[in-house]
Amino acid sequence: MQRGHRGEALASLIVLSAILNGALLRSEGWVALWSALARGRVEVKRSPVLGDAVWVDLPIGEKEEFRFYPDVVTLSLLARWRLCSLPPCRTVSLHRDLFGRTSLIREWGRIGQMLIETHEEEGAAKEALSALEHAKEKRGYRAS
Repeated sequence: MQRGHRGEALASLIVLSAILNGALLRSEGWVALWSALARGRVEVKRSPVLGDAVWVDLPIGEKEEFRFYPDVVTLSLLARWRLCSLPPCRTVSLHRDLFGRTSLIREWGRIGQMLIETHEEEGAAKEALSALEHAKEKRGYRAS
């Protein structure tokens, strides 16, 4: 996943929020949180017994872990980070509508954006699909 300046700025906000709100007081925790964010592996855990208590375990070294309890602001920033870290979903499909036309339906993004191109002839829709696949392959996308 590409993370530009916005991703780095959000990671900085998360680390600063955790420090300023008292969740991360050890410098090893700062480095561990930054490394976990860079790898995209920050898992917020919730206790079934303690109700709303949540924490994040961060690896420090090979055998040691550091546990910190994020505040509400840090949790909301971590939730935003997870949304940015999800790989965007891209699907393309052909569907016939009730009037006999063929629609090329493209879906992408993390929030389900959609574009529908309607073609009178099925052949034209297939040509549009083929052209779209060729353009995406040139940009490095692969069909799965």
